[in-house]
Amino acid sequence: MDLVDYPDSEKVASVVGFPPEAKRFMFKKSGAAGDFDGEKDAE
Repeated sequence: MDLVDYPDSEKVASVVGFPPEAKRFMFKKSGAAGDFDGEKDAE
């Protein structure tokens, strides 16, 4: 797995696996969820 931070554009990218099956994901940091967001038992 590779993880890349793009501080100028406030994005994070991740690559999981190896070609040709590798999956690539990119997210905006502003959309980050907390560790327990959406968990019904979390306070």
